[in-house]
Amino acid sequence: MTVHDGLMDPRIAAWILDSDSNKDKSLEQLYQEYDCGNYNYHNFNYPSDPFSTAFIRAHQSLELMKKLLEHLTLNENELNIFTKLEMPVVYVLAKMEFYGIGFKSCVYNRYRDLILVSCTLNMLVILNMRVEQNFCPREESFQIGQA
Repeated sequence: MTVHDGLMDPRIAAWILDSDSNKDKSLEQLYQEYDCGNYNYHNFNYPSDPFSTAFIRAHQSLELMKKLLEHLTLNENELNIFTKLEMPVVYVLAKMEFYGIGFKSCVYNRYRDLILVSCTLNMLVILNMRVEQNFCPREESFQIGQA
């Protein structure tokens, strides 16, 4: 799988435009809301061929993205958030999802134990300092010649 820069996710674009109402909408709902075509999803029967269905879905996503970009270009801040912040993250997340994230339990446990020991030692040092401050008041220093 190759993921290239220039990805555009229509659901994220719609979320930027209206995060409250668009956060849980499907692509089909967004497609209808932004008036991207004459498809009625409730009555539309996708072909049984998965490649044809994928082609139709990809085309619908493209049409939706075009409409959303028209709306995003009306506000430069929203467009910058979409193109310069959100979409580069999607690129990274897509690669992470595809390749996975390595995790070694033994390494995790070793560092967890080291961190716990370090935190415990730091707490002991802090407690010791508090005990010394409460039970061993500082000695007053006098300079020669003072009464």
